Parts: sequence; C-alpha cells; structure tokens
Amino acid sequence: MASTTLPLSINEYSHRLTGAVLNEAKKGDNVVIAPISVYLGTSLMLQGARGQSVQDLNEVLGLGKLRASDSASVIGDLLRDLREAKGASFQFTNALWIQSKYDVKTPSPELEASVFPFAKPDGALVKRVNDWCSLSTKGRIQKLLDKVEDDTNMILTNAITFDGDWESPFQKEWTKKETFKGTRGDSQVDMMLKRSQFEYAQLVDGTQVLNMPYVGNRYAGLFVLPQAGKNPSAVLAKLDTPTWNNWLDRMEPQDLLVRIPKVKLESDLQLDRALVRIGYKPLFKQVDLSGFGRGLEQQQITHAIHKTFLKIDEKGTEAAAATAIRMVSGSPGPRQEPILFTADRPYLFFIYDTKTKLILFSASVQNP
Repeated sequence: MASTTLPLSINEYSHRLTGAVLNEAKKGDNVVIAPISVYLGTSLMLQGARGQSVQDLNEVLGLGKLRASDSASVIGDLLRDLREAKGASFQFTNALWIQSKYDVKTPSPELEASVFPFAKPDGALVKRVNDWCSLSTKGRIQKLLDKVEDDTNMILTNAITFDGDWESPFQKEWTKKETFKGTRGDSQVDMMLKRSQFEYAQLVDGTQVLNMPYVGNRYAGLFVLPQAGKNPSAVLAKLDTPTWNNWLDRMEPQDLLVRIPKVKLESDLQLDRALVRIGYKPLFKQVDLSGFGRGLEQQQITHAIHKTFLKIDEKGTEAAAATAIRMVSGSPGPRQEPILFTADRPYLFFIYDTKTKLILFSASVQNP
C-alpha cells in the first residue's frame, strides 16, 4: 500500500464506523466523532500482533497484507505530513499502557508511541491516563477513563487535536441571536454572519455544500445542509467514499451570504457494539499481541471509549479527540446577489485535509 492510498482506506473505515455509531445514537443527539483517532489506537495494536491477529487487524484497518513495520511506516508518513502542514495545526499523541510484569518491546518509532508501565490497574492508573489525556488535548478532554477493570493488562490510547483559524473570519459585531430549528424544538443561538466567496455546490436533492478553508488552505471545514425535514444524521450514517468525493468535486467558487451558529459540542461514546459491526468481532475474542512481549499471546478487547470536543466560532475551529482501547487476557467574478447558506436547522460539519480528502472530524449538529 502506498501512502497515497492510505487516506482512502481511512476514509472508508471512517464511513463504516460513523455509520455504526449513528445507528445507535439517540434521535436528536449531537454527535462528534474522530474516526482517525480510533484508527490510530487500533493501529498501535498491530505493532504487537502475531499470527491470525495480523490478518484480523489488517482487514478492519483496510491495510491488505502489509507487515506491521510497513504499515507503521505508511501511517507515520501520513501523520507527519499532516502535522507539518502550514497554517492550521493537527497534532497526535499515542501511548501504550501495560502492566510492568510484561517485558515490553517498544512499538515502531514511526508511530511515536510512548510506553507507560503500571503496577496494577487501579485509581492511580486512571488518574495517570486522564492526566495524559488532558495534557495531550490541551485540556479539552480532561477525563477519558472513569475506572479500569481489575484484570486489565493493557490500554492503547490516542489523542488528536486540531486548531485552525478561518482564512476569512467572521466579524464578531455581526453575530446576533437567531432561532435554530433543532430536532428538539426551536432555540436561540449566536448566529455568525459572513459575505464572501467560498466554494459551494447545491445538489440535485437540494443539499447545500459549503467549503470554508482555514489559514494555509491545507485544511478546511465542510458544512453540509440537507433540505429542511431531512435529518443530517441519516445522511451521515449512509455516507460513503463516492458521495464524499462528489461533494468535494462538485463545488465551485460562488458569492455567498453565510449564516452559521457558534457551537461548542462534546461527545462521549462507547464504541464496543459499533466496532463489532465493522469487523472487530474476532478482536473481542482473542488478539495475539506477543510481538509486544512474552505472555501477551491471548488478549482481547473489552471496551473502547471515544471522547470528542468541537468548538466553532468567528475566529475558527478547535477540536480534540481521545480514544482508549482496553485489553484483558483473553478567482472572483462580478458581484451578484449572494447565494444564501443559512444553517438554522440541523446540519453536518467536517474537518478534512484538502490534499488527501482525509476526514479528521465529523459532526452531526442537531441542537447546538
């Protein structure tokens, strides 16, 4: 697998995981998910996998028959390219927490994973993981774990952050209270206002797609506004790679009058059933991680936790995500009347890499 095809594999993984999560979400809930964080947490496991577990993990990650060392190299190259982009900031942190009784081999340096041994799975371990998470997400996610089971041998964690200022920011003095027609009734929100030229498309079914770049133009925020009465979560749950690419390819520069609400959202997701739905079932039964050290031949996933944070305001966007996988044994034309893009009803929002089309964060905004 070349590094140019990895973003496609991650996006396909993202679509499957997001669909599985939304199938379990309560109607009207805001949902923010960063599938790439779950993907990276799982790829850490691949570094110690042996035997059938390598094939099982490669299958869920869409890596074909790559060796662990090769997958680490390809993933590492992509992560560094994302991190070194100018303008907006994407950062990642990986960690492997493992009982000190195991003589652990450090994962491939390509994934930059720290190894933290612990004496026993107790409250002190929970605090260490949560402190690590808070530091790694700039305080946006301060509590990843509530507790750990007594038989926990290993926890694989990933944290990512995104910080980007809009290339064309909103003026704060134009923000005013307006009505948002949410799925749980009308509410008053701080609605931002901006007239500028953005890439935009209106699809045959009435869906509006708006692209707003961040400083540097490597990253962008994509707003997708379905027709009134059509739930965006249903659209997101069925999103696939052809549809995603069609959204991006159909857009053209247009003069727009944009109205978007300020939002600050958080999600706390238990991913166990969603992961089983997308092919993790064998990994909840047995994973051979003896590549990390002797005695880790028969492990199994018990829980997968995913927490996210998303803030959109006049200046730009802040986002963070953290994942814990717990293991136990077992150019402008003439000015015309602007097109109106008014997100005063439920909509979708994505943060993505314009170079590779890789999705970093997905959100269904139902009731901001």
